[in-house]
Amino acid sequence: MSLLLRRMLLTLLLPLSLNAAIETWTANGTAMKAECLGVKGDYVVFKKADGSRMLVPYDKLTAADQARVSGLEFKTTTNTVTIAPVASGSTDDVSKIATALRGKLVQLNGRALGDVAPGQLAATKMYAVYYSASWCGPCRRFTPDLVAAYPEIKAKHPEFEVIFVSSDLDEDSMRHYMIDDKMPWLGLRFKEARTNATLNRYQESGIPNLVFIDGDGRILSKSYDNGQYVGPRKVLNDIRKHFRM
Repeated sequence: MSLLLRRMLLTLLLPLSLNAAIETWTANGTAMKAECLGVKGDYVVFKKADGSRMLVPYDKLTAADQARVSGLEFKTTTNTVTIAPVASGSTDDVSKIATALRGKLVQLNGRALGDVAPGQLAATKMYAVYYSASWCGPCRRFTPDLVAAYPEIKAKHPEFEVIFVSSDLDEDSMRHYMIDDKMPWLGLRFKEARTNATLNRYQESGIPNLVFIDGDGRILSKSYDNGQYVGPRKVLNDIRKHFRM
């Protein structure tokens, strides 16, 4: 089944796999044990041993696991409805931030920066905007903490995403920073970093700067409190509190 067809076929109820069981899957480099229930849009639905369900972006699975998902057969207890692909469908349920950033994001594909699919943020409702640069010492000390926290938060809350806004001197420095620090999240295109009105309004006078916002752009936590720098770790702690982690 092609990825396009997977995006177009959504069921009213979660599909049930005919031949899946609790197995080991790997997403964003982190292994998990779960049963694959089916595919909804750009996401794969898994059920863990404790019965909890989670959504994992299809393109975050390893190539081998993507092939395993494609080889599974799914059934449903209700009729299947066909809708337009996310890229060209209605944006009623897509957040304002996701709509504003459509076509302006990149992510690592091996050692290259590749385009982000137009519908990849369709289900994203919460964002952490990370202003950082490879030349910034405090940034390099904090980034590993965010890298370590991201898979856990993302696995339990697929509606969450980090957007990296680079203050590097050139695009190649941005790319190497993302590679060297193994950033698993998305980045704003380098040429957009100084001109993007959607995200520039959250920038402050210094970095590292982490800002937690909802899909409408409302600030939930930020690294500056009444002009005083409180740092990104405070925001990361607030993100964990928000998701009760």
